[in-house]
Amino acid sequence: MAAYVQVDLSAFPSDGSAMNWPSGDRYTLGSERDEIRWLDKISYAKNWDRAPGDPLITYTELPHGYRVIAQTRDNTNNRARDYLLYGHPNGHFDLAHKASVHFKHIWLGNLANCTCTRCNVRAPAVRKMPFWQLRL
Repeated sequence: MAAYVQVDLSAFPSDGSAMNWPSGDRYTLGSERDEIRWLDKISYAKNWDRAPGDPLITYTELPHGYRVIAQTRDNTNNRARDYLLYGHPNGHFDLAHKASVHFKHIWLGNLANCTCTRCNVRAPAVRKMPFWQLRL
């Protein structure tokens, strides 16, 4: 039977900030239930690639500055919402497995070497002119 480890991410230094949360009519703060759902999904993603015998990790709190925010969709007549995780300086997380990589680095205190999709944001590609439009 694998051991269980509960990790309170709010106890570790975080790069999250409420300044990175969106504002406007489309956005509302998620409930505690929404945060628990996100934490469960992030914990599951973290445990997906664990080695046999490693403990099962359960995250109990989000890092400081991170929050689940409900965003109303523009393209529907109903009240469909997307629940996204905001707080990262470079944007939001839309999927738990993307956030789990970043949270692992918060837990290890190694944000400088984080490999998540938000920390590795590339500069926009320079759009090149198609060869048939080049002027010679």
